[in-house]
Amino acid sequence: MHVKLTEELLDFVQRTQQQLQEQDNRATSYPIYEVRDRVRVYGFCDDYAEKYAWFDESDDWAEVKEPNLLARLEAGETDGYDKVHYRTTESTEQFFFTEQAAQAYIDANRHNLADPFVYVSSGYRNYEYQTILSLIEHLNQQVQEQTTGIEP
Repeated sequence: MHVKLTEELLDFVQRTQQQLQEQDNRATSYPIYEVRDRVRVYGFCDDYAEKYAWFDESDDWAEVKEPNLLARLEAGETDGYDKVHYRTTESTEQFFFTEQAAQAYIDANRHNLADPFVYVSSGYRNYEYQTILSLIEHLNQQVQEQTTGIEP
């Protein structure tokens, strides 16, 4: 069977296979590089919250970050400020075959993300994921054979 690849797909297969071989797998079998985002969810009562933040009622509810003002608020001078409890959640935004692609996504979309980071999960026992990785490897081997005439 012969499969014709466009130059763009050919470049993708070669580049991706090279990155898969050279990147740090973070001691993980079949690594999947996830872009995750940490987001604060406000409005919990203090029994169910992780932390709290102070907000300025007169400044469009801006979070207070100035250390001296925070110290006064903690001391009980709270007029014009509200203490709001929150929990932090993490959600997966996208997943990638390579860490480089995950980081590129963060760089391009940081303005839409609160606190993004790359997390590595495993594709161990994920037959579909492993098959796609194998397909990329085999396509790359066939391309190498056709362009050099030598089996890798």
